[in-house]
Amino acid sequence: MIRVNLLGLPKPKKRAPVVTLEGSRSLVLLIVVLVLVALVQFYRYGVLQEDEKKLAKTILDQQAEKIRLESIRGEVEKFAAQNNFC
Repeated sequence: MIRVNLLGLPKPKKRAPVVTLEGSRSLVLLIVVLVLVALVQFYRYGVLQEDEKKLAKTILDQQAEKIRLESIRGEVEKFAAQNNFC
């Protein structure tokens, strides 16, 4: 259907939607929280990597100590066996 403006009045202009900052505040807060969480996790990852390296070194040291003590134990048992038979 065709509309005709018979009164000669100008048509009201449509206004642009009003943009508020409420949505952007939430977005900025979300981004800040995500960045903080990422930084904390990055720090924790570094600490865990250092702990893993320390534990791996401790395991190697303990294994070397175990091998050394097993050889000493063998010598002690050999010495004890010699003294019991003599």
